[in-house]
Amino acid sequence: MQNVALSYAARGWSVIPLRPKDKRPLLPAWSEYQNRRPVEQEVRAWWRDNPDANLAIVTGAVSGLVVLDLDGPEAVAYAKERGVPRTPVVATGKGYHIYFAHPGGKVPNAAGLGGVKGLDLRGDGGYVVAPPSVHPSGRRYTWAKGRTPDDLPLAPLPEWVLELLKPAESVMPAPRDPSWVLELLQGVPQGRRNDATTRLAGHWLGKGLPEEEVWLLLSEWNRKNSPPLPKQELWAVLGKVARREARKPEQNKLGRQDAGYLPGRVATPNEWNRRAVVLTQGWDAARKAYAAGNAVVVLLKDGSLPAEAAKLLAEAAEVRVIGLSEEDAQRLAWTIYPLRAMREAAVAVDGSALNPEPQPELVLDDKKDTRVPSAYPPEPPPAVQPRPSDTDSTWDEF
Repeated sequence: MQNVALSYAARGWSVIPLRPKDKRPLLPAWSEYQNRRPVEQEVRAWWRDNPDANLAIVTGAVSGLVVLDLDGPEAVAYAKERGVPRTPVVATGKGYHIYFAHPGGKVPNAAGLGGVKGLDLRGDGGYVVAPPSVHPSGRRYTWAKGRTPDDLPLAPLPEWVLELLKPAESVMPAPRDPSWVLELLQGVPQGRRNDATTRLAGHWLGKGLPEEEVWLLLSEWNRKNSPPLPKQELWAVLGKVARREARKPEQNKLGRQDAGYLPGRVATPNEWNRRAVVLTQGWDAARKAYAAGNAVVVLLKDGSLPAEAAKLLAEAAEVRVIGLSEEDAQRLAWTIYPLRAMREAAVAVDGSALNPEPQPELVLDDKKDTRVPSAYPPEPPPAVQPRPSDTDSTWDEF
C-alpha cells in the first residue's frame, strides 16, 4: 500500500491513510492536506507504522481532480443516460468512482445531485477511498480495466454535472409561501432539522408536488442547515411523510383533480371504474392521465414498478403504457404478467369464465398495440450482465 500511495503522491495527488477496511481517516486531523500535499517522508511514515491502513485521495484543487461517486444502480443509470467521457474509473463496493480534472474555482461536495439517489460529488474538502483499499464488505477497490490513470488522462468534468451544481433557484418555492416556510428555508440548527424536514415535506407534498421534486427541494435546503442532516435520514423522513400523505382522502388534498395535480406515484381517481391504468415515467403525462379519470403508476427511475402498484395492476382491465420504447414496454409486460395471470385466475374462480372481460392491453404512446398473452408472457429480456468482479473490473457501463 505504501508504494501505491507514493505513486499517487508522485502524480501530484494529496493522499491520506484511512483505518484498515474502513472509510474513516486514520489521522486525528487531516484538514491541512486539503490545502497541501504530504511530503514523501510523511507518506512513508504513515504506512510504515500502519501497514494495513487503507488509502484515500483528497479531492479538490489540491490534487487537481474531482470524483463523481455513483453509489448504486440508480446513479449508474442516470450517469449512463447523461453521458460520461473516457476517463479513469474505480470499481467500488456498490458502484463506481469516476475521476475528472478539477474545473477551477470552488467545487463543493454534494450528495444526491439532481435528486438522484446515490449520485454524489467529491470536490474541494472531500476525499475518496482509492485502490487497492479494502471495502468494509471485504471487497477491494480496483481500477477498471483500461481505465487506470496510466491508461487515460483525466477528462474535463461534464457540463451536466456543472449544471446540477448550480443553485436550484428555479425549483425553490415562490415567496407566496407562509412565513414559517420562508423562515425554515433559511436553514435550521441541529435539534430542529427533523421537525423542519417533516413540516417542509408535508407542505410541498400537500401542494401536489411529486415526491422526486420534493426530494430535490429538501436536498437543496438541507445544505443550509448546521450541520446538514445525513441524506439517509433526510430520505427516511421524506418517505414517512409521503406515506402519510398518500393515506389522506383525496378531497383533503387540494380538493381537485386537474391536469396539474397528482397525489402520488401510484394514484387512483375517486370515480375509477377499474377499466384502465396508465404506466409512464413522465410526471406530466401521469398528471394528464389522472385528470382524465385513469389510475396511474409513475415508474421508478430504473423503469421498475413501485411495490404499491401490484394490486392496481391486478385489478385493471386494461394497462396502457405511455412514453416508453417498444423494447422497454415488452420488458415491463414480462414484469406484470404474473399479476395479470392472477387476475384471470380469479375471474375463473368467480364463475365468470364464460363471459371474460376484454383481454388486457399494453398500448404504446396511444398508437402501437402490444397485447399481453393470456397463457404465455412475452419473451424475457436479455440477461443482465454481471457487474465487474475484483479480477475483471471492466468498465463497460457506458
